[in-house]
Amino acid sequence: VERMVGWLQALQHNQHAVTCELTGEALGNMLSPEGSLFNHQCAPNVAWRLGEAGDIRFIAIRDVKEEEPLCISYLVEHVPLTTRQETLEGKWR
Repeated sequence: VERMVGWLQALQHNQHAVTCELTGEALGNMLSPEGSLFNHQCAPNVAWRLGEAGDIRFIAIRDVKEEEPLCISYLVEHVPLTTRQETLEGKWR
C-alpha cells in the first residue's frame, strides 16, 4: 500500500499538462521523469515541447546566467498569474 501511495503522489506532483499551443485547450497529461528535476517559476527560463517522435524536449527560452537554476512553469502560461499563484498555493501548501 505504501508503494502505491508513493506512486500516486509522484504522479500527482510530476505530471505535465499537454495543451494546444494555439488555443491553450487542455489535451491531457503526461508523466516525465526529467520534468520532475525542475523547480517552478512563474517566469521560467526553460520550457518543454513535445518532439516529433513524442519525446519531451526542454529548451532555454531566455539567456540563463551561470549558477542560475533552470526552472519551468508547473502550470500552463495561458492562465493569468494570480490564478496560477492561487492554484499553486492550494495544491502544494
